[in-house]
Amino acid sequence: MEFKNIIKELRLRQGYSQVDLAELSSLSLRTIQRIENNEVEPTPYSLNQIGEVLGVNLNELKNNIMKQKSKSTNSWNILLHLSSIFGIITTSIIWVIFKRKDEIIEFQGRDVINFKFNWILLYIVFGVSSLVITQSWALFIIALVSLYSIGLIISIYNSVQVANNKDYTYPIFIRLLGHQ
Repeated sequence: MEFKNIIKELRLRQGYSQVDLAELSSLSLRTIQRIENNEVEPTPYSLNQIGEVLGVNLNELKNNIMKQKSKSTNSWNILLHLSSIFGIITTSIIWVIFKRKDEIIEFQGRDVINFKFNWILLYIVFGVSSLVITQSWALFIIALVSLYSIGLIISIYNSVQVANNKDYTYPIFIRLLGHQ
């Protein structure tokens, strides 16, 4: 069962209406409705309030579900991070195909695309500046190969991190896609 359905299921099992849950948790009815309809991501505060009424630690439950889900889709996550080696278009295609099916890929894909966008900006800045300043194609090629090599190392490193269920980090200066 997906996490978005758990709150409604627990509420119904205990015989509470949405109005009852709203009153007992000190949250608005609209907040409960939005959470159950998956219109918003519940805040940790909301999860604590609802969890107290339902007798469940919803924050811990959500984390456990995300960890299990992460392990089950780990190969797609690894592929997503490795796809940045081939460019932003490959990464974007994988992200667009799988983002609706998997919230982890949706989240991590934004970081990988942001990384690739930033890396393209670095290619442009360093490539063009090396060409304009020195008027040397050799330095232009060295700058692009160096940046590609560094990007390759970052992508492989982060793919290994994801494969081992560890945190990944990308140097991101400008966020093209924010997290919801």
